[in-house]
Amino acid sequence: MTTAEAKRKHNVLKEEIIKLFDLKERLSKEFENRKFTPDGRLIGDIGEVLAELYYDIILDGGQSHTHDGITSDGQSVQIKISFQDHLTFGKIPDYYLGLQIYKNGDYKEIYNGPGQIIYDKYNHRKHIGDKLLRFPMKELIKLNDTVPTDKKIKKRLLK
Repeated sequence: MTTAEAKRKHNVLKEEIIKLFDLKERLSKEFENRKFTPDGRLIGDIGEVLAELYYDIILDGGQSHTHDGITSDGQSVQIKISFQDHLTFGKIPDYYLGLQIYKNGDYKEIYNGPGQIIYDKYNHRKHIGDKLLRFPMKELIKLNDTVPTDKKIKKRLLK
């Protein structure tokens, strides 16, 4: 890479970092209960806000290892989101909501139901319920199909 090309790329990188932090500030002002920090929490915070907009969930004020919010009837909800083909599962919440988000801002529900169902299905896995483990979305979608409608978090808005 030439010096001129390196300088050009550095300028592009600087411009995009500025945009990233502008985005962080705009989102933080609009959704005051989340920080949207670009150091790993940005996507998670976006997913949590998306979940609160579309589902019967009230987000907690801060981060927790066991849940991100509660339903209107007081059940804890762990929200996980990913652009990739897997989601993580750790401690067993009352409800687990797993979403896949797309670059255009749309999302797909991967799993919506009791955390205990995931635990029971995968209790043979070492460290299930103790450590954060990865699960393929394909498996969670199949498991989601078995969750009765009355055991899912109700939707607030329809897509």
